[in-house]
Amino acid sequence: MDYRKIIIAHRAFYEIETRARYYDQYLKSKVIESWNQPDLPMEEIEKLFLFIIHWDYHFKGDREAFRSFYYDNFDKFKQLEKVSLLDLDLEDRVTMNLIRDVFTGVANCSYGGRFESTDASKILQTINPKLFVMWDMRIRKGILGSDSKYGAHYVGKFLPKMKQRLNNIIEFTIKEKGCSPIEAINSIESYCDGKTMAKLLDEYNYMVFTMRTEFSAYLSGMGMNLSDFTSKENLKVKCQVQDKFGDYGSFIELLNEVRSRNLIEAAERRHLENEWRNNPDRRTLIEERLNFLKNKQ
Repeated sequence: MDYRKIIIAHRAFYEIETRARYYDQYLKSKVIESWNQPDLPMEEIEKLFLFIIHWDYHFKGDREAFRSFYYDNFDKFKQLEKVSLLDLDLEDRVTMNLIRDVFTGVANCSYGGRFESTDASKILQTINPKLFVMWDMRIRKGILGSDSKYGAHYVGKFLPKMKQRLNNIIEFTIKEKGCSPIEAINSIESYCDGKTMAKLLDEYNYMVFTMRTEFSAYLSGMGMNLSDFTSKENLKVKCQVQDKFGDYGSFIELLNEVRSRNLIEAAERRHLENEWRNNPDRRTLIEERLNFLKNKQ
């Protein structure tokens, strides 16, 4: 699969979906240290559930039930902490059963016996952003052919398909760029605002299946249609993604290095990245300034 499709879907997701920024806002407010202990503060659960409610006002999550489940299954969460979609072994029944168990448990942390399948995937994605891929009813129907929404379906059908898609993207990128699998992933994630591949796969699915009409209009503005986009063909010149993929990765490395040395503020970093993307004629000046700051220190 052409990595440019992931990049286009990511851009469209943030341009079309008005709720997209809630994910970023939540992760920014999340206190990671609090999640590294079984006794999870209710304040952290409130922040998490507020993020979910922003997306799904029908959400019936039970805060106390979730807190209790997290406490009782803390070891399971910690075991999955080191697992990513890239290195997930689909034949490892222990790991796959852990994923099924935490998915089912989180989905059952609700009032009235409601199985919160979609929102469980969102909750788990924020807990382990490199492993869990979100889904919803339209995505399930589009990929699985039915609304198969339980933990066994997530583990037995959905995740394997997502891992295969990730492998296809990596293989394509390696063939085109001559890089390693990790370099391929890092480059794509850097181009997409640091979002993990698991999150980017969700954004692709969401555009193709959940916001199909809006995304079709978005692609039309690029001289494409949805059938072009979802075909197995490469996007080639029709895709309005910057061809010099490696140039962007090098720029991000430079930008991150200057920021890590506190030579620019976080707000300026975001501004410079947007400038570099949106104003090709200013790229040389931006890079010269960053190099000047780096070498001046």
